[in-house]
Amino acid sequence: MIGLLTRVLDEQESSESREPTVDADPYTGDDVVTAFVERLRRDEVTPGQLATIREELGIETPESVEVRLDHVQSQMVELSAYTDALSELLDDGRPSARFDELRADLDRTNARLDEIEGRLDEARRERAALASELDALRAERTGDD
Repeated sequence: MIGLLTRVLDEQESSESREPTVDADPYTGDDVVTAFVERLRRDEVTPGQLATIREELGIETPESVEVRLDHVQSQMVELSAYTDALSELLDDGRPSARFDELRADLDRTNARLDEIEGRLDEARRERAALASELDALRAERTGDD
């Protein structure tokens, strides 16, 4: 493991300095790990070096995971765009006015529905009264026969 990290660090240094390399190994033990971690944090490790490390450590990411991660990332971009648009809309105050309009429409619809229900109740009462009168007329007519 130390040998791998040393190779990666040496490769990085040689690509940066283009100076002849010294045969002596400047990194030993914890120095190698510390230096490598620092380069990772500063994003100074190339994708090729990371691939080599993953390969050596046996931590390959399956393609299906990569595809799912790409999908999640695109969804996050879409969500971000949606929330940005929604934030602008809310900041402009337009939804409040629109909600007020919708509430007024709903109130008018409810009032109209109450009116219709009242008329329906009245029609039911009139129908019941007519049915009663009809029954009385039928009884009167059959009583005369």
